[in-house]
Amino acid sequence: MLRPNQLAILGLLAEGPAHAYAIHRQIRERRIQEWAPVGFSSVYQILRALERDGLVAGTDRPPEDGPGRREYRLTDVGRRALDETLAAVLGGRPTWRFVEELALMFRGSLGAAAVAELLASRREAVEAELRRVEGAADRAGPWASTARLILAHRAAHLRAEAEFLERARRELLAEAERAEAGGPTSPAGRP
Repeated sequence: MLRPNQLAILGLLAEGPAHAYAIHRQIRERRIQEWAPVGFSSVYQILRALERDGLVAGTDRPPEDGPGRREYRLTDVGRRALDETLAAVLGGRPTWRFVEELALMFRGSLGAAAVAELLASRREAVEAELRRVEGAADRAGPWASTARLILAHRAAHLRAEAEFLERARRELLAEAERAEAGGPTSPAGRP
């Protein structure tokens, strides 16, 4: 499966051949960097790797009114990789990694109160990201309707995460209070 930055570049090339600067301009105009870590210099690195792997083909174009440029196009292999990734992401099981949930499972060595404090800090970061995402749609430009739809989806996930973090924080504080009182650390006496 393609990484998000590869998906972004192959998706743009699926719309037609382009040189690196044009790809970067589209990434900026469509605000794709909101979802995929693609900066100006990384576009060139990603294109070289995609070309090396046979997913894109590059052709040097002679200069017209400026420097010569290398134009990239999607290969058949690249099209298959793009289509497989799109099908897996849009139609398959979510591919998220639940590292945070696993960390909560094995939090014992930190203590409930310390973990509750860490979760409060994480919630603040999530809420800051939520504010950023909610403001980003206003700067979406010509792709505003698509960007707003995607940003609304991201905002819903962030709200759900903030709600989960607050609930987990409250439960961990209650667990710490029960432990201080000498009672079981979970309501049913289970770990």
